[in-house]
Amino acid sequence: SVRVDLLQNGQDLPWRDNLPPKKSSSTLRFGYMGQIESIKGVHILVDAFQRAHINEQARLNIWGDLTRNPSYVRQIQLLSNHNPSINFLGRFDREQLATVLAEMDVLVVPSIWYENSPLVIQEAFAAGMPVVTSNVGGMAEAVTHEVNGLLFERGDSNDLARQLKRVVEEPGLLNKLRCGIPAVKQVDEEMQELEQIYFELLQVASASEMETEI
Repeated sequence: SVRVDLLQNGQDLPWRDNLPPKKSSSTLRFGYMGQIESIKGVHILVDAFQRAHINEQARLNIWGDLTRNPSYVRQIQLLSNHNPSINFLGRFDREQLATVLAEMDVLVVPSIWYENSPLVIQEAFAAGMPVVTSNVGGMAEAVTHEVNGLLFERGDSNDLARQLKRVVEEPGLLNKLRCGIPAVKQVDEEMQELEQIYFELLQVASASEMETEI
């Protein structure tokens, strides 16, 4: 048999030292941060928020460069239909990550393609924030439904709307998801795991050489 070790990437988290306390808010704050492109499913998210009819209880803040794909930006802005609860906030510098995360309660990752291991999900977990995401690829591997987040059928704005509405209206759900967030592995922990594997391989190789000599 062949042994296979799967190691999750360690994350560089010095920004977490600057994470301010979450400001109190009368509305629940859903957030998106990343590329404003169709493969990222931002249109699915905007459409879902509209369908959920949660304007009085929640708002949606979208962070990402609005200048790279103007035609797509116009498409999602039309979908938003001037909804005052949907905010397009543009790009931000890496130095602002802690501040941006502190202004969210739930991160939404609505990608319609098979993400590998989204860094943004690990960043949300490191900030103590549940994630709502598509039920495919590395997204579904990172988020466990109803434990540390919610999954929805990829590309299905109706299903995403149901999940957003659940977070807003289901008593105790948000706190339950927060309690289920796993610890995020840091880079030095990944290096220790790698060193242990190399050490074990060296031991196996040394033992094999001794048997050959005998």
